[in-house]
Amino acid sequence: MKKFVVLLLLGLLAGPVAAQGTGDLRVLFESDPGFRLSALLDSATVGLRQRADFDLDGTPDLTLLSVDEQDNPVGINTIDAASLDTLWRFQYGEIAGALGTSQFRFMGFFTFRPGGPRQAIFRSRNALALIATVPGKQGGASTVVLPARRFALLDLSGDGAVEAIVQNPETGTVQVYGTDTGTAVEAEIEVALARLGQNYPNPFREATTINYEVEHAAPVTLAVYDLLGRRVRTLVDERQGPGAHRAVWDGRDASGRPVASGTYFYRLRVGEAVTSKQALRIR
Repeated sequence: MKKFVVLLLLGLLAGPVAAQGTGDLRVLFESDPGFRLSALLDSATVGLRQRADFDLDGTPDLTLLSVDEQDNPVGINTIDAASLDTLWRFQYGEIAGALGTSQFRFMGFFTFRPGGPRQAIFRSRNALALIATVPGKQGGASTVVLPARRFALLDLSGDGAVEAIVQNPETGTVQVYGTDTGTAVEAEIEVALARLGQNYPNPFREATTINYEVEHAAPVTLAVYDLLGRRVRTLVDERQGPGAHRAVWDGRDASGRPVASGTYFYRLRVGEAVTSKQALRIR
């Protein structure tokens, strides 16, 4: 493999490069033609050092974009910062169909469960692709696509792993995705996806129907809350399989009393994924 100058990149990550003069600088690594740097600078979430560390050794690794003749990115090549060996290669064509576009950007590597493997994150205009990586192997082990117009990757629970907070363009809601720390598999991402429909009729007098979809078998809870956040009624609380589901709220609370007119929220939780919408009761 040819050599590529990485002193500048490492200087940006770790501080100024100490050099007595040009005679102290030497080429450490040079890529083949058709590669350029991935800056990882357009995601205001966790630090650059963490996002660039593929193998979790505490040292940022070097990620290069593989480009075509028009200089468009077509894949990535991640290189160990210490040994300069290739850790992981990935071609964008593997997820173009899932995202419905060939235009997306590599955002970095993230851990979604404490002590778990890194997941590579790619974003397009309206989605995130989460790729389960396997060190030393080329390509993705599994892919999860989250609808996302805007997103952040933050450690909300303080356990050293991140959660994905997305603004879902399909539902108009903000959703938080995480993983089950007890059952996640090494090369898989345990994320439960759900779609929550608007209740109908809305507004309603006697009863209203709520449709929702579950893409993976998971514990499901559907409950109604008032404007103060108090739970009014639990409609569903059980493990459900994938597919379309329906629940009916008759406008009564847990004691069977009709609730007052006003605005209520119904919240769907599938695994760790939560989404909610409003319903208006009139009498």
